[in-house]
Amino acid sequence: MTDDLRDRIAEAAKNWSLAYPIDAWQLGPEDHREKLASNWGEGIAHAVVPLVQPRLDRLVELENALDWQTSCTNCARILDGAIAERERAEKAEALLRELVDEGPCYYDHHGQCQGHNLGYWPCEHARAKELLAALDQREETA
Repeated sequence: MTDDLRDRIAEAAKNWSLAYPIDAWQLGPEDHREKLASNWGEGIAHAVVPLVQPRLDRLVELENALDWQTSCTNCARILDGAIAERERAEKAEALLRELVDEGPCYYDHHGQCQGHNLGYWPCEHARAKELLAALDQREETA
């Protein structure tokens, strides 16, 4: 948003300076005048954006709160956080479902899973299957 605003301010300042030329600019060729106007516009934009940035940030925050149909920005942040955590959990669950091997575990006399060639009991795949079963059971009751 800041870059877009900076570009829009620079373009507006450049267009204004071309419409209302300063006498010194009329001394050079047209392309020189265009370059001066462009640089002047960028300079104005870089000066203005830091001044309005806190207000723009606040507007974005309030707009987000209104999207949640509340005027409480803290409530909106909490809801945003809850959505982000839910999305993160869903991605992790999907990845776990892809990675888990549904094959049975076979443990040797040392407690190592021979079915998955992994460390000690309980096997990570067995633990993942238990976790996914608990998640599925929780979804069914919800």
